[in-house]
Amino acid sequence: MTTDILIVSEHKEEEFDNVTFELIQKGRELADRLNSRLKVLVLGFGISGLVAELSNKGADVVLAADDSRLYPYIPEVHTQVVCDVIKTVEPAILLLGHTYRGIEMAPAIATRFNVAYASNCLNCELQDGEFFAIRPVLESTLLVRIQLNGPRPWIASIQKGSVAIQKCETAVAEVVPVKVEIAEEDIRTRTVGFTSLPAGDIDISKADILVSVGRGIQSEEGLQAAEDLAKALGGVVACSRPVADIGWLPLDRYVGVSGKTVRPRVYLACGISGANQHTVGMMDSQLIIAINKDIRAPIFRVAHYGVVGDLFEIMPVLTQESSR
Repeated sequence: MTTDILIVSEHKEEEFDNVTFELIQKGRELADRLNSRLKVLVLGFGISGLVAELSNKGADVVLAADDSRLYPYIPEVHTQVVCDVIKTVEPAILLLGHTYRGIEMAPAIATRFNVAYASNCLNCELQDGEFFAIRPVLESTLLVRIQLNGPRPWIASIQKGSVAIQKCETAVAEVVPVKVEIAEEDIRTRTVGFTSLPAGDIDISKADILVSVGRGIQSEEGLQAAEDLAKALGGVVACSRPVADIGWLPLDRYVGVSGKTVRPRVYLACGISGANQHTVGMMDSQLIIAINKDIRAPIFRVAHYGVVGDLFEIMPVLTQESSR
């Protein structure tokens, strides 16, 4: 068993998910502490451009699994390839994003190797050779520090947006091809097509200013106050998952890990408690302002400015001031 760090990257078509670079940042830190190497695994088909993009981003080795059976993404196939790589690389620590792919693969990998796994982590660290993961519990009202021990690799899935990316220029990484050894007859899942959500009239991912509402808006009629404020600010209205699930706003307005990731100049969170699956989708906003009656609401932990009060009293005042 080596002391190397292994990261599973994520990408869609020809673009890496931002969580890949966050994992590299954290993986580089851990590898330097262990005086070991950071290895990044890229899975897909026709990935030479992606592999080249990682050449000087902080990894010592880029493992390239380029095979037609790896596109489109099929959980059982990707999981098998990751497990095969682990057997060869024998890493001390495996990091994945706490995304839909990471949520699917990490538990399966941990089960196969009978190793410790910490999910939904905000951070992980080494202290005196021991590995610790920091994750939220009780609806993000508390953080716990968990020690992972026993057989390795120790596995952690990291929340998107929880690691600050710093510019990292390193020597050109070694590229090592990975042979995919899985029989077609062993692939039980087939992708038969893709279905896209109907395109809406507004793309919230391109908006500079978002007024986002949560369950605290109380009713569909309550949306008018948010619409008025968004108009006055020159922005658009978005929402958390409960509002979209109820049907008060269309799904293409939903911000979160299973919705859209947004990075506006201003994100105004109105009546949003701040569950992890929502904050992951908006943590990269330049300025986050939260309005909530509950002073203990988790949204205040990620907000740059917080206002404790009734949003139906505060939003009209903001609208009036913004219209002057």
